[in-house]
Amino acid sequence: MEGLTRAGISAVALLLSASAMGKISPSDIKELGHVGYGVYAPDSALDNPSTKLDCVVASSVPVRSSKSATNNLDKQKLTLASGKDYTISIGGKVRTDSFASSQANRYNKDNVDADGNKVDKIARIQGTLDWALETELGKNKFKVPVVASKVAIRTKGTWGNRDSIASTASVEPKLMSARNGSHSHSFGKHMIWMREGWLKLNINDVFGLFFDNPQVLTLGAFPFSMGRGIALGSSFSVNPGNLGFYTDNVVDQYAYGVRFNGVAKEDVIEYDLYGGLISTFDDSFSNVSANVLGQEPGRRFNQMRGSGKTNFIVASRLKWHPIAGKDGDAKLCLEPYALYNRDPNQKVEFLHDAKSDLGTLGWATELKVGDFELGFDVARNVGSQKVKAWDRNKVKIEERKGRPVQIYSDVVATDGTTSYKVVLAKKDGKGVTNGTWATVQSSVDRSGQSTDGNNATITLKDSTGAASSATLYIDSDGVISDDSSGTAVTLKSSSSRVRAGYKNKYQGNMIVADASYWLHKDVLKVSSMFGYASGDENPNADLESPGDSSVDGAYGGFIPLQSTYTGSRVKSSFVLAGRIPRLLSLPLPGSNVNNPFASTVNSMTNLVFAGASVRWTPESDKKWDVHSNMMTYWQAHATKILSDGSSDTYAAKHLGFELNTFVECSPVTDMKFYGVGSIFFPGQHYTDIKGRALNSAQKTFIDSLDWTGVDGAEATPLLGDNVALFFNLGFEYKI
Repeated sequence: MEGLTRAGISAVALLLSASAMGKISPSDIKELGHVGYGVYAPDSALDNPSTKLDCVVASSVPVRSSKSATNNLDKQKLTLASGKDYTISIGGKVRTDSFASSQANRYNKDNVDADGNKVDKIARIQGTLDWALETELGKNKFKVPVVASKVAIRTKGTWGNRDSIASTASVEPKLMSARNGSHSHSFGKHMIWMREGWLKLNINDVFGLFFDNPQVLTLGAFPFSMGRGIALGSSFSVNPGNLGFYTDNVVDQYAYGVRFNGVAKEDVIEYDLYGGLISTFDDSFSNVSANVLGQEPGRRFNQMRGSGKTNFIVASRLKWHPIAGKDGDAKLCLEPYALYNRDPNQKVEFLHDAKSDLGTLGWATELKVGDFELGFDVARNVGSQKVKAWDRNKVKIEERKGRPVQIYSDVVATDGTTSYKVVLAKKDGKGVTNGTWATVQSSVDRSGQSTDGNNATITLKDSTGAASSATLYIDSDGVISDDSSGTAVTLKSSSSRVRAGYKNKYQGNMIVADASYWLHKDVLKVSSMFGYASGDENPNADLESPGDSSVDGAYGGFIPLQSTYTGSRVKSSFVLAGRIPRLLSLPLPGSNVNNPFASTVNSMTNLVFAGASVRWTPESDKKWDVHSNMMTYWQAHATKILSDGSSDTYAAKHLGFELNTFVECSPVTDMKFYGVGSIFFPGQHYTDIKGRALNSAQKTFIDSLDWTGVDGAEATPLLGDNVALFFNLGFEYKI
């Protein structure tokens, strides 16, 4: 709170001390809001028929506010102080949501506990509190503020679940020489964080320039999206994770960035230049010099990360209104856009084992002629991902005879008949490795530099790297020594120890189009929509044999960035709004690949959908808004089942059918009650793949609280094809 207070005071001080020069004209610069993923948000700026047509008619949330209700927090604020030409205001809102779902995660009513209770049945209540402090200077004189700022804070949590409030970032703790998986801690008490904080400068007046139209510079943490928020959305740290792009649940804050927005011709042409910082390891000496690249061939004895490890986005767009008539006249908006994302920190199997240069070219259009509306957004991915050659061998902890020992994951000692995982070099009481162990460790360290060494004997090297004539023996505990009473062995790399480097070329495509017609102006509207996002196999997953993915190729699946798109004129509350399980092809049984589970995808990739909706906003003092939608979904790229060992056996493409209804009522000013009900009928696709587990990570997480030591026999939730239900009821009050 102290940091937030300082930020607010600093912003106010800057406003009060800034000087205004020159003259500018007003502009219509808009910013879309952001909401939690899969959560109904009635305060979104959506397709209100009374507002000016923009290239984006709807944000990526399920439903809009009623047309007579306030659409954003900015209009619900209390003026704390005002002077000749400055304003300081504060606003807030409190929201409570209740959620309930049945069979919405695995579509399987047979997933039950030992007492017969369903495990795919969820109910919770969540509370959210938002506050925002805003300042403006020079708006009365220049119509557009010379300087403006905003600091927005949030706290939220699930009732009765202390772990739902917030958690630390995931790290991999190290025990001796082994790293032991991802680890994080939750905060058990309510905390407040900054969700949004920015400073906006009209550079015409701040720097005394003489442009005819506004030129605005924004710095800080703020929302920015292009088109319909599919190719680039404002949901920070959200992405499909099948290629190694960063993936997480929605982070309730915006990415830091810089935006330059200008108006070339008032009400006709507007442009944006944007740069956003997603993540960086260049911010400290400890990060730059960290030893993290030791598994990359050629870096074993110089593992430092190095500089230039920043993940960033640069983007630009043009908004052109060639036809901008008055109310009732035709209106047209064209929005060409482009973006580039450089991510040198991707994780295919290990952090930093891949890097990506992703570009997206797109075009969004909105047209309104009388009671008819039409819009679309189309985009194509270009660029490539470079997956580095990588030594998979690492130190891990294994249980042997009831005690933990450190072993190499991909090096074995073999006598020609039996293979033993090699125990990490043993040190004497002074911490100095003895001769035999030094030979083992030196030999392992100097191997694994290319795929030629896979499934091959490791040449013994002494601590200086010179050839060694030592003979290795292994005892009954599987420990290597120079005791000749043991069994003579040689060291050998596993068949999949080193992964070859390769390149994936991006070739994904996406199009979403919809149309609406008002049967009764501002009261009854019907809409239809169609969407296509190309799909492909995970190019980094082996399906038939170890290493079969390690070849140059093209990836045809569309890659969205930071997107939580759920529809515009026709909306989804289930499939697009959530992370339903959508599987790619399953590895061939008996293929001995590293990951025997199918890759999963979500969001706008490998998806074809169509739908229709009816929206009723009756003229009433209670401000009702009822929006019913129906949608059907298919895969763009079919899933290979491979359950019988045949590579030409596919699951059906039809994913299922969704029905939903959004209802909102505003009985009094600034208060809203809302509800969402959804039912999903799984299609033949889920019938074809039912009975399968999703992934090993899920089982590991479920098993993390098991103290019994039972291994391998526990029940695991499996996929089914039963009908799924979802409900959300809540209210919001703006303070």
